[in-house]
Amino acid sequence: MKKTILITAPIGRCVKNFLYTEMFSILKKKHKICLLSPLAELSNFVNEFNDDDVSIYYQPKLEKPWQYFLWSNFYEPIRCYQSLFRLANQFSQYKLDYYKAKNPRYFNITKMLTVGSSLIGGIHGLNKIMGISTFKNEYYKNIFKIIKPKLLISTAWTTLEDQITIYYAKKMKVPILMFPDSWDNFTLNGEIVFRPDKIAVWSDLMSTHAKDFHGFKDDDLVVTGIPLYDEYLFHTPTVLKNSFKERLNIHHDNKIITYTCNSGDVMPGEQKIIDAILSLIESGMFGKAVLVLRLNPSWNREKYKNIYQNNFLVRIDESPPSYSGTYCTKWNSGKEDNLNYVNIIQNSDVILTIVSMVVLEAALFDRPIVNIAFDPEMNNPSLSFLNAYNCVRYKPVINTGGVRLASNVEELGFLIKKYLDDPTLDNEGRKKIIKEYCGPIDGNSANRIVSLCEEMVG
Repeated sequence: MKKTILITAPIGRCVKNFLYTEMFSILKKKHKICLLSPLAELSNFVNEFNDDDVSIYYQPKLEKPWQYFLWSNFYEPIRCYQSLFRLANQFSQYKLDYYKAKNPRYFNITKMLTVGSSLIGGIHGLNKIMGISTFKNEYYKNIFKIIKPKLLISTAWTTLEDQITIYYAKKMKVPILMFPDSWDNFTLNGEIVFRPDKIAVWSDLMSTHAKDFHGFKDDDLVVTGIPLYDEYLFHTPTVLKNSFKERLNIHHDNKIITYTCNSGDVMPGEQKIIDAILSLIESGMFGKAVLVLRLNPSWNREKYKNIYQNNFLVRIDESPPSYSGTYCTKWNSGKEDNLNYVNIIQNSDVILTIVSMVVLEAALFDRPIVNIAFDPEMNNPSLSFLNAYNCVRYKPVINTGGVRLASNVEELGFLIKKYLDDPTLDNEGRKKIIKEYCGPIDGNSANRIVSLCEEMVG
């Protein structure tokens, strides 16, 4: 008899990371799968994934304003304080500076609560109280009673909805496997209060971060690699560069410079950066070149299309809104986007981005990478994305020598030209990025995670 595994998919990218990989295909052959996702209310999503061995349940957003109030103003900062005090997580200080700049009134209350509780050793208890107060929800409790899962796989534990699900799994004594949804889960977020039984970490470096910044032990962690990257490398067909250029109406002599757009709250001055890149191209310093804009799934899409779609030096690529890091307003199957995205990365001559997983994917296909390290609208330094370059979240990437940082427009132009002249430059550094962040790239990541699931369901 097949055993039941409950899998969460609270945000669109979890589908890309998990449901579109061989790992999910293998699991649903071996077990009965229950998907818990806010996308369950969308017929296109249900039609795509529902079958005899897959049932889909709705994962609701919390409707009560006081729960979000607790989460954003107290619970999250307290987690960062705990991580800073107990585990010396450097990035927690940057996040605390962010919370202070964003809402100083509530931040000061949080600070007094946290410092007071830390003096009597009660910070973890305070954190749990805040979490339980936030997470109480009869709907989630009933889901576990109805499904009776033998295993919970959390695919985005940093979201409020997955934290609630993990909380009830622990109450119901259901084993929990945590699957990171991003390369910086353990360096970007505060203390993990409700802990899983196992974590499928991508690499030895991610394992080190989980131990150093969250207190996990070797027995809690299994290095598996990244199933999505196995899909990219071994199961996604690619097209030749000239064919790719024809599809985008790019002359075969032109170089392709790709810029991956970011969210407006991270980089409010992004349009100035795009305009600066276009000015460099127009100057002729790169010879013949075009700019491919890979639009962010949820920010400035229509704005950038209106501004740049008629510019003969720009090609616009729209990633599906389905992959937004927030909740989706519609569902479009992203299988074709995997193919499109891989071909963009592989056929670009230079990739421009900030602190992003795009760096890993560019390294995967040995594409030169320039990080934008200047902020045209840095009104408040505490809120600037530039902080990330100076902490443990990103320093290991810089230390590989696989990326270059452009601190101004002139340096950006210099680095782009340098890479266009010699694409092999920093090749060894890009190999280090793959080794340190991606773990084993051998086509067997899915099998390793499935084997771990088999052990946990018993």
